[in-house]
Amino acid sequence: MPTALCNVFGGQNTSYAIQNTDLATSTDVTVTYSSGAPSVKLWAPTAKAVTLRRYADGSTSTYTAHAMTLDAATGVWSVTGDSTWNRQYYLFDVQVYVPALDAVTNNLVTDPYALTLSTDTSDTADPRSQFVNLSDADLKPSGWDSLSKPALRFKTFVSQEYADLIYNGLWFSAFHQDLAAFVACNQRFVTGKVRVKLFKGTAQAVGRQSEFSLYNKHLATYDKGDQFDHEAAKGFIRLWGLGTQTQAQLQLLKGGQG
Repeated sequence: MPTALCNVFGGQNTSYAIQNTDLATSTDVTVTYSSGAPSVKLWAPTAKAVTLRRYADGSTSTYTAHAMTLDAATGVWSVTGDSTWNRQYYLFDVQVYVPALDAVTNNLVTDPYALTLSTDTSDTADPRSQFVNLSDADLKPSGWDSLSKPALRFKTFVSQEYADLIYNGLWFSAFHQDLAAFVACNQRFVTGKVRVKLFKGTAQAVGRQSEFSLYNKHLATYDKGDQFDHEAAKGFIRLWGLGTQTQAQLQLLKGGQG
């Protein structure tokens, strides 16, 4: 098992952990957000107690302790915070019995499902997990909600070309007219409302809303109740891998390189 999970289980009941991973995978044990407030869950069925240590940043030694509550049916510990937790850091303080020591010990572990971590700190061998809400506006590339993937990728290329064109003094060139036509067409659905935070001479986009937004949570996630038909993925996987499979059968395997 990963180090974090071994620490959670205290090195004991490994077979229990492996045989019952369906409890962890069937239960949402990632950090989820509701109205900007994170809910944290950890699957640790053999733990005697779990406390979430919340740090203001990735290096400070001071923290706020939050006791987590156990759901005995699933072995999942949970706690819900508020919007001020976002972008802060945390560790799990797991109290568990360790057979090798014949004692109950406390292990500080990171969240195995964390999206990002801090660098190593002096007071713990593990880096700290960070609360990150991927729906935050400042984490989305420009056009993320309103452009298709090919358009978004090509827009990045055009942006560089546009910058080079202006730098080289080619504003009145035919090439500029071509790029300007693409930009005008590409941006025709980029409209809506942007919420901006002004602080000490900086401006940060913290929210965006558009009637043309392509983002749909029910299609973009794999949560229960989503609208995506997972059976459709089977055909795509077969088609996507057909070229590799054909090459392996006709070339790599015959040549002894497969």
